[in-house]
Amino acid sequence: MNRPMAPPGWREVAAIDLAALVQRYGAGFGRVRDCGDWSERRFRQFCGPLLLAFARHAHLLPSAPDAPCGSLLEVGLDACARSVLAEAAGGAGLSRIDRQEAVALRALSPWTVSAARQWQVSSREGKSIVLGGEPLADQLDAANRCAGRSVPLPVYRIAPAAAGDPLPEADASAPGLAIGARMLGIVLLLRAVPPTVLASACAASPALLESALESALESALEPHPVPTSVRPGAAVLRVAMHALIAEGQWMVNARRSRLWHLDGRLFLVWKTASKELSGRLAIDPTLLLPALIEHRIVRVPPVCAQNADRGPADATLLIRTPHTDALPVVELAAVDEWLRSLPVSGAGGASSEVQRCA
Repeated sequence: MNRPMAPPGWREVAAIDLAALVQRYGAGFGRVRDCGDWSERRFRQFCGPLLLAFARHAHLLPSAPDAPCGSLLEVGLDACARSVLAEAAGGAGLSRIDRQEAVALRALSPWTVSAARQWQVSSREGKSIVLGGEPLADQLDAANRCAGRSVPLPVYRIAPAAAGDPLPEADASAPGLAIGARMLGIVLLLRAVPPTVLASACAASPALLESALESALESALEPHPVPTSVRPGAAVLRVAMHALIAEGQWMVNARRSRLWHLDGRLFLVWKTASKELSGRLAIDPTLLLPALIEHRIVRVPPVCAQNADRGPADATLLIRTPHTDALPVVELAAVDEWLRSLPVSGAGGASSEVQRCA
């Protein structure tokens, strides 16, 4: 009997057994190991199994709608390696190694939530798979768990979550949302770590989990910094924007994307992106667009540039996307520079622009 065809928008990908998973993504695990101060024994005691627990959640999933399958694991491991190397502040009295283990747990938690909430997964036959209930790598057909039997690994179907299902965006005005997502990620990770591993890790460092949870609470509940009135420089703006892209908050050419690559031009959805960027930089939102224009990060429409009476707000345009007919955006300059860091899809159809200062 022929298997049903995958619905539009869904991708099919074969499962990977754990041995092949470790071999395929060994370089990513190695980067995290090299960034820390663990001995081989200490790494195997907690951080190694923690990385594998994350891999079991994320190994087949994309980091963005247009990204390849498996890229969620790669970007999560890269983010973890950078965090371990930077070694964010940990609990008082903890050693550097203890702090690095707590940092690794915190760094992987948002990517684990992304795996659980931003994607729909089903079997090839159409049976829905609940990612938050059990790691994807564990949800193999019962036949695959029988020793000594050689059977094909199952094929999964993957698609972005429906409109009401994706991970809620962390809003500076609603820190409780951010803490809930962070805690959920930690819980999902620790549920995937073998109990014996968790017990041995806590025996070696009883304050490890306490430090990780306390740090997550403190970072989520700390007062939002008062916005500064100082206009940011070009380097500060570019670093913050690239960080939002690398973290997967600013995706390209998908529903609710912050960035749209249309007709060879790159547009930034201004209403939402400006809030996220001003929150990241803790600056007055009204200073953002003038700074982006001053540093030639945002292009000013020619009609606006020729009219001295027009203010920075008139630099916004309206474009048409597959999901909306009139989306307020600003146009980014130096398109090639941004495209090098973006998983850009094709043109996606013609854009319809209305210059607000026309």
